Amino acid sequence: MRNRLFAAILCVLMLSACGSQKESTTTTGASSGQEMKFIANVIAGGVNTDNIVGSGSVTLTFGDNDITLPATVRMRRNEVIRLQLAMPILGTE
Repeated sequence: MRNRLFAAILCVLMLSACGSQKESTTTTGASSGQEMKFIANVIAGGVNTDNIVGSGSVTLTFGDNDITLPATVRMRRNEVIRLQLAMPILGTE
């Protein structure tokens, strides 16, 4: 029953998203200097590091069994994205 309700809600959301339209906004009265300052501010606020590390947990569902594993994501700029799932029972990754 829950799966059918979820599927029905998902279909309604997908169909309503297809019917919506996005309008572009234009700036009026903004000088070129203000635009360049804004662009420079956005660039300066970017990530200036080579490595980004995050952690969390991943839940795997196999029928009636749920297994929650600790996870680590390591990203190195322009090289690799590594996802590690640790299995605490076995002590391995």
